[in-house]
Amino acid sequence: MVMEIMAKYDLDAIVYPHQKRPVVKVGEAQVDRNGVLGSVTGFPSIVVPAGFTKPSNTAPIGVPIGIEFISKKWNEPILLEIAYAFEQATKYHKPPIMK
Repeated sequence: MVMEIMAKYDLDAIVYPHQKRPVVKVGEAQVDRNGVLGSVTGFPSIVVPAGFTKPSNTAPIGVPIGIEFISKKWNEPILLEIAYAFEQATKYHKPPIMK
C-alpha cells in the first residue's frame, strides 16, 4: 500500500508524526505509535526533531516530538537529504538542560 501511494503521487517520501502520544510513563504500554511503519514495510525511515510539547514541571523545555520520513527501498540517499533539509530549515533541536 505504501509503494502504491508513493507511485501514484510520484513521492520521494511520506512524512508523519513518529508518535500520536508524545510520552508514556514508565511501566505503561506504548500505544498510539506510528513508528512501526518502517518496520512492517521494510522501507528505510528516519526520525528527526519536530518541536516540543508545552513545558511542564517534569519537562522544563517540553518533551521532544519527532517527525518520521519513510521512503522506497534503496532510496536512503534521498531520504537523508530530505531529513537533513528539514532539520536545517526548522532548527527544532534543543540541547538538554544541564543541572
